[in-house]
Amino acid sequence: MHVTTTNAGSLPQAGAAMVLLAALVIGGAFLMIEHYITAPRSDDFAAQTQDIQTATVEGNSLRQLAFVTLALFGAVCLACADRQSLRFRGLLPLLLLFYLAWCLASTAWASDIPLTIRRLGALVCFSIGAVGVGRQLSLRQLCVTALCVTTTYAFLGVLVELRLDAFHPWNGEYRFAGSVHPNLQASYCAVLCLAAICLASRQTAVRPLLIGLAVLGGGFLLLTKSRTTTMAFLVALAALGWVRSPSRRQITAGLLFGGLALALVLAVLLGCMDLGGSLVDVALMGRSEGAVSLTGRIPLWIELFDCVRDRLLFGFGYGSFWDPEHVLTASAVVGSGVSHAHSAYMETLVNVGLVGVVTLTFAVALAIGRTARECRHTRDAGCDFLFALLAYGAFQSLLESMFVDTACIPFLTACGLARLALAPADAAPRDGGHQRGADEHAFSGYGPSYPCRDSQP
Repeated sequence: MHVTTTNAGSLPQAGAAMVLLAALVIGGAFLMIEHYITAPRSDDFAAQTQDIQTATVEGNSLRQLAFVTLALFGAVCLACADRQSLRFRGLLPLLLLFYLAWCLASTAWASDIPLTIRRLGALVCFSIGAVGVGRQLSLRQLCVTALCVTTTYAFLGVLVELRLDAFHPWNGEYRFAGSVHPNLQASYCAVLCLAAICLASRQTAVRPLLIGLAVLGGGFLLLTKSRTTTMAFLVALAALGWVRSPSRRQITAGLLFGGLALALVLAVLLGCMDLGGSLVDVALMGRSEGAVSLTGRIPLWIELFDCVRDRLLFGFGYGSFWDPEHVLTASAVVGSGVSHAHSAYMETLVNVGLVGVVTLTFAVALAIGRTARECRHTRDAGCDFLFALLAYGAFQSLLESMFVDTACIPFLTACGLARLALAPADAAPRDGGHQRGADEHAFSGYGPSYPCRDSQP
């Protein structure tokens, strides 16, 4: 997709239309998949075990329609893409393809074959949509799309709470949720902040607006009181600042941060530092319940590991583990309805075993390393965004399962990975006709051909 632009700081017409269409399709599809549309929101945000078991057996027609829509949109994007410009970039596409093939092959040993087939159908639609969008949008355009979708979800959440008379940020027990669980709303807000910050750092025309959106998203993120997501956002922000700094400063900052973190851990463990109750309360964002057991995660992980001990290599099959029986067992351990492992790494282990965990982890690590190198050599907001998004996901996955679910934020991440793995070759150099250096050549194909990087949206 080769286009030119005449106005610095604005999207080209064809690119703007594609970004708007992608935002509408992605936002609309995941509105049906993730949001409370046909059922009222629970005030305590806790799913009932019986409801989870029923949904597991019966499925959801709205979700099925949404995934088919994503697949059709991805197929159209692929049909319109320039096939001759397609090229694999290193080992990353092979790892991603192997992981997808391994998930499909898990039907052969799945403990619940019908459930696995249903979940694989969603995964295939998800993958087709992500590859199609990744082939059409540059990383910068993907960043703009993510900003549009997450901003819409945040404001939709406010409208929903106002309609339900539930928007009470001055209440100590309040958690901003909108039409989803607060932890999921927190992910929207975190990605909103990351997208706005990445664009604002490279954009001049609408920088005040982007800064305002970043501040607004940060405020909403704090109102969700999601500890894991807030910490993951801060880690991603720190990683982005680190990767943008000169090499000498990176080494100094890395050693300083590592030394401070080690000193803090040792001080706490040896009892040399008395952390006041107010400081602990701030760190826990006013939610001290379940802090020792990580809100029931540790007992849950012990139970899940006991279940998968005899299937460590292959797992139970993609999506097969969370059948009604295992939902009931895990829910009894945690004390509320549970349908995921509260860790993407553990979730992958129970689904597709050690083979799946190692493959996916290696692929993500490879993608983070590649985007980190490109961030140092380019001035592209889209590359910054993908790096920050991958860093955010890798950390959040320690305590949440979202990034291996067929959800909105993982979909945006998958689009970026598809762009990274299957980048089209750019015909026009970025410097207006001069030969690019080795470092710049490594980043060819990440977006449309622009006269200047800083003129991209």
